[in-house]
Amino acid sequence: MKAERYVGQIRKLDRLITNKLIEREQLEAVAMKMTAPIGVDRVQSSGSSQKMADTVYRIYDLETEINNAIDKLYEVKKEVLATIEQLDDVEYDILHRIFIQYMEIQDIADEYKRSYSWVTDKRRSALKNLQKVLNERN
Repeated sequence: MKAERYVGQIRKLDRLITNKLIEREQLEAVAMKMTAPIGVDRVQSSGSSQKMADTVYRIYDLETEINNAIDKLYEVKKEVLATIEQLDDVEYDILHRIFIQYMEIQDIADEYKRSYSWVTDKRRSALKNLQKVLNERN
């Protein structure tokens, strides 16, 4: 696996979890607007007779997907962190800030009191060295 894709797994999983949480919130909002039929003589025109139950099942399924994604995120993050910790301190810190903390390159440059290009060069170098670590593993 390419180094950038390897560390990028974290952000992808994080987005997946965020999107699933939004989906769950939307379903919960729909469920709160639903009402159960009051009388048994009510005529149903179309759709499922158990819309509320179907929605609850969907929410449950989403909750399971969210929990599985969180577990996977934890495992992937743990593995990625252990791998980038093998780099030198600056390269580790740059990759950590970009791919774990989601910091912008300019913000990192400001904190280091360096130029934007210095950070991008360090990032490129760190990814190159990370690729070497990944290749040695395989």
